[in-house]
Amino acid sequence: MRSASTTSPRSMRGILLKGNTLPELWPHMWPILLFMLVVVTLGAKFYKRTLD
Repeated sequence: MRSASTTSPRSMRGILLKGNTLPELWPHMWPILLFMLVVVTLGAKFYKRTLD
């Protein structure tokens, strides 16, 4: 798995300079989306626990 520091610049370069579409960006975007899903899920669980 690539790190976000590698994936983000590649994706931005593809969008801004090359005009890439979603199918071309998907290999670079799924690691960021997976990381975001894990962080949001864990954050919601811990936040709910602090409210109880």
